Amino acid sequence: MKTANCMHPTIVEKPASFTFKTCLLLLRWLKLPLALFILSTTKAVHAASPGDFGETVSCIQQQLYDFGYFYGPFTGYYGPLTQKAVTRFQQDYGLQVDGIAGVATLRKLGCISKSDNKSSGYDGEILSRGSRGSRVYALQRDLTAVGFYNGPITGYFGSLTEQAVIRFQRYYGLRADGIAGSSTLSKLVFALSGKENVNFQSGNLARGSRGSRVYALQRDLTAVGFYNGPITGYFGSLTEQAVIRFQRYYGLRVDGIVGPSTQRLLYAMTFR
Repeated sequence: MKTANCMHPTIVEKPASFTFKTCLLLLRWLKLPLALFILSTTKAVHAASPGDFGETVSCIQQQLYDFGYFYGPFTGYYGPLTQKAVTRFQQDYGLQVDGIAGVATLRKLGCISKSDNKSSGYDGEILSRGSRGSRVYALQRDLTAVGFYNGPITGYFGSLTEQAVIRFQRYYGLRADGIAGSSTLSKLVFALSGKENVNFQSGNLARGSRGSRVYALQRDLTAVGFYNGPITGYFGSLTEQAVIRFQRYYGLRVDGIVGPSTQRLLYAMTFR
């Protein structure tokens, strides 16, 4: 059985409290619900390519790991590492070698089926406080990805998830009842598609910014291995260089500014 490489491939620093044993336990716990969600609720999709973000990419990464082509980090973002893994997979399985996960590649990976014609990832189910399972797990991940949830990904719909749903509903002018019904879930799928930009935490962060959001940014960049400076709440040269390294590694626009794309990926990689 393969052992996942939970360390950043080029950065050896990690928080002292996050041990390799913890990493293995997390992977063991997360793998089953993630796979269940991906295989049972993947939305209709024709292709995934570099720059994409979402559950389809999460499925690609998980399945490539199972096939022995990808070793993390599992971010849901289609960056250079994922593209290289897809290319190797395509070469070995006689598929068109272009680094893009088209229909044939997705089917070979098991991320879509021939009968896949669902319009969303939730299959019409209503989720509310007390719900549990793979669809709640997916809901929490999706709300995290668009910036409305910062709690643990548990698969249980409790008060934190309910409040996140209410915030999302208010932001989009939906009925704010904390129940994730068809309207809320459809809007969430739309937000994840990238067709509508979510205003993450009221604006970008750049050199010269200061405050609690910069403090959180430094903490999160430390957690994912790109920042090893002091946590000050001030966006100076050290923070800017850490952001640039993060952006370059994941194939984002390299400008040292923490805009929606950078925020979205960093949110998905960290639990707060």
